[in-house]
Amino acid sequence: MATTTQTYTLIGGSVTLSIGNGEVWVVSAVAAPGFRTEIEKAGPVEVEVEFESNDHKSELSAHLEQGELKVEKEEEPREGDGE
Repeated sequence: MATTTQTYTLIGGSVTLSIGNGEVWVVSAVAAPGFRTEIEKAGPVEVEVEFESNDHKSELSAHLEQGELKVEKEEEPREGDGE
């Protein structure tokens, strides 16, 4: 099976994944200006990447399910008051 790459763009940045041989890996995670990057899980079973700024949080999670890539993206405005 050939390895492919796919890039996903979120408000907080972009994530490039490598998919192949029953595995998924983070190739790169590039934050947008004003955001910081945190790679929670880099593979091979599951990927989780977060981008955070003072007022926004972007999350991407991905895993393979029966050989098919499942990707979830979440965009969450953050309230600056009281945190």
